[in-house]
Amino acid sequence: MYILSINIAILIGYFIIMNLEKLKQTKHYKVSSKKYKIEKHKKITKIDTWKGLRIIAIVVIIILPNLYVGISAATNPLIPHSDWEESLNWLKENTPQTSYYANASETPEYGVLSWWDYGNWIIYIAHRPVVTNNFQPGLDDVARFLIESNESEAMAILDARSVRYVITDDELILKKFRSIASIAGKNPDDYYESKEIRNDNLVTTTQFGNEKFKRTTLWSMHVNDGLNFECMRLIHESNTTRTEPPVKYVKIFEYVNGASIYGLAPPNETVVVYTNITTNRDRTFKYYNEAVANETGWYRINVPYSNYGTPYEGWKIEPYKIHCLKSNALEEVIISEAEIISGKNIRVNLIE
Repeated sequence: MYILSINIAILIGYFIIMNLEKLKQTKHYKVSSKKYKIEKHKKITKIDTWKGLRIIAIVVIIILPNLYVGISAATNPLIPHSDWEESLNWLKENTPQTSYYANASETPEYGVLSWWDYGNWIIYIAHRPVVTNNFQPGLDDVARFLIESNESEAMAILDARSVRYVITDDELILKKFRSIASIAGKNPDDYYESKEIRNDNLVTTTQFGNEKFKRTTLWSMHVNDGLNFECMRLIHESNTTRTEPPVKYVKIFEYVNGASIYGLAPPNETVVVYTNITTNRDRTFKYYNEAVANETGWYRINVPYSNYGTPYEGWKIEPYKIHCLKSNALEEVIISEAEIISGKNIRVNLIE
């Protein structure tokens, strides 16, 4: 929009100059009789009227609308929602700086993934490079990531784009998902179901996300806090609570290696790992993941949260509990931030 405004300004200026030149032109008439004087007066009157109409047209069509837009822009600047502004300032202050965040011709140390219309906010407020912005490069990859239902496939997109942080918000769920699905090459209607609601004699039809919608990476992260992701962890959420059930408006996730808990359990038994997590907004949710031990009893589960040493203030993560559902065997483990970042293998046996 800013780049186009230069061209528009030049064209409008050219239009005004050409019309002003027209307004300066006058015609001279040789008058030899009363009859010609009358004709001259009529023609001059028509010219003056035409000049006046042109001036009015320039004022009404060009000056007044732009004056209104200018006043509106000055008095009501198009700034991000306060939750976005706070979250991006937090990202700037609490994540590693990168090179070339504003230079698309160079490769930075990592990128931030979000939807395209948030891209320039991330660049200019957080000073972080993005996968896509308002010029929409990389848009297909972002759309595919958000609708992907397989964590491994979603993480492969992050690996290809060197993404370290992902930012989601409520608008992606409530207003923008149809566009996301379409750009990813999917039929948006496949993610919704219709329901009729009766109120006396009035019948209205409401659409809501179906199970396919709730299996997408976007829903799993933003609504479910990435509760069973192996390598993606929530590190910041904004203050405003939106939607029902309650969901924070903006959330920032970090892509990490995660620590791998492995060991021996009864063969073919389901092993569950879980912990309670309290966020920077003092909201508590349960992280949960599971795996099935193989025929020889080996299991492996990756987890992304550290119990101590986290660089993010306000977070509390209880020790992980590893539980066999049938035999009821239970162990506990505490994992450091260094072990999460390095992808440490941590052995926890559930049988002797």
